[in-house]
Amino acid sequence: DGNNDKLENLLNGHNHDHQNHDWRKLDCNYATGMSERVASAWALLEANNSKVSEEDFMFHFMSDLIAHEVGHCLGLRHNFAGSTNVSTDDLLNDDYLRDVGVSASVMDYTAINTVAVKRGHGVFFNEEVGPYDEWAIEYGYGDVSASSPHGEKYMLDQIAKRSGMPGLLFLTDGDADGINPLAVRFDLGSDTLDWIKTSIDSHKALRDYASTKFVKTGEGFAERNGLIIRSYERVFRDAMMAIRFIGGVENRRHHKGDVLGKPTLAPVSPNKQREAVQLVLDECLSITSVDLPKNVILSLNQDPNGRAGASWEAPLRAILSSGQQSMVSSLLSGARVERMIENSFKVGEENSYTVAEHYDTITDSVFSELSSGQNVGGLRRDLQRFLLDGLFTQHSAPSGLIHEDVRMVAGAELRQLKSTLTKASKSGKFNSITATHIDDLLDRINRYEQRQITSDR
Repeated sequence: DGNNDKLENLLNGHNHDHQNHDWRKLDCNYATGMSERVASAWALLEANNSKVSEEDFMFHFMSDLIAHEVGHCLGLRHNFAGSTNVSTDDLLNDDYLRDVGVSASVMDYTAINTVAVKRGHGVFFNEEVGPYDEWAIEYGYGDVSASSPHGEKYMLDQIAKRSGMPGLLFLTDGDADGINPLAVRFDLGSDTLDWIKTSIDSHKALRDYASTKFVKTGEGFAERNGLIIRSYERVFRDAMMAIRFIGGVENRRHHKGDVLGKPTLAPVSPNKQREAVQLVLDECLSITSVDLPKNVILSLNQDPNGRAGASWEAPLRAILSSGQQSMVSSLLSGARVERMIENSFKVGEENSYTVAEHYDTITDSVFSELSSGQNVGGLRRDLQRFLLDGLFTQHSAPSGLIHEDVRMVAGAELRQLKSTLTKASKSGKFNSITATHIDDLLDRINRYEQRQITSDR
């Protein structure tokens, strides 16, 4: 059951989602990951009436891909930090990008330059050998002019110690998919959160194009509908990238004495974490209805002659509700909140984005209708039930499955929610379905409290 899996993610705080890959057993999936993104980018260029030819667009994509694979042939590993080298503003500077590249390395899984795609022209792909690539080749192939192994090691160390210089940050497969927001596949720009917002805006623009202009007379709706559904899914995917900042740690592989070396395990700044949370709340958890024209909603069929087993319909409420619940599951995952507690301990709670603030922010947002007097729609009812179940799960978890600070905070949120729901229930401000929903949430809390009393006996 999908909901059970998401609730299970709220426990097991010691099972960190940082993955220590054996890089010798990893395949390169750059081409596979890029293919879907290329199709979406081309559709957005068409939506913007771009003058870029499809042949030219594909030529630059293939140049990007070939540069990456030739790097592997020369012995270079992936470097997922290369994409953090260029600012969002510079992603619009074509002359600059043609000189230094979209990324510091062709060995990153570099996202397509969405900033340029939205504009309709510019440098879309990362074809230029970057400063990291030149540095790595210098280390591996350069003539160090040493007369002894000891002298060779000294000369190589002089090259390696430049690792703190701009464009030379190296983070590879073992650093990705975990707690480090600097090592992310298919991101772009030195301000990753700023780029994510731009990327999400592009998904919305593509959805608007698909809804209003994509289908021509005599054509079916299946291709358009695929674009629409994928646009929602990609918003959630990009938001999941932002969640890496929450409880995140910027890990760098610097050694003592490296030029411009920085701390090797620095918690993400509190303000960056707050910005990431707000992005998720604004772009994902604030979705209360479907922003599509009625004629589109009523024609969201899939291809009736498509692959066997494919759903003929588009269950929008189920798709969006599942995506929102995944967001909450990740925001409050046991591993994430335990890292937040650890980071707070290291830098001091007064200088931290704390677990208490985190839970308050999310709960206040998800249940905002209760204080504003607005009625609660179907998506929000699904989300509120899930968050309530999540708080039950964490507060009642057996010892060792969740940090005690998290249990304490979850209990405080439940008590505050009960008070807020009680006031809302007595207010008489809501329509019938919302009033019934509020009473049901109150009943759930009361039954939960009774079970807790019984189990304590």
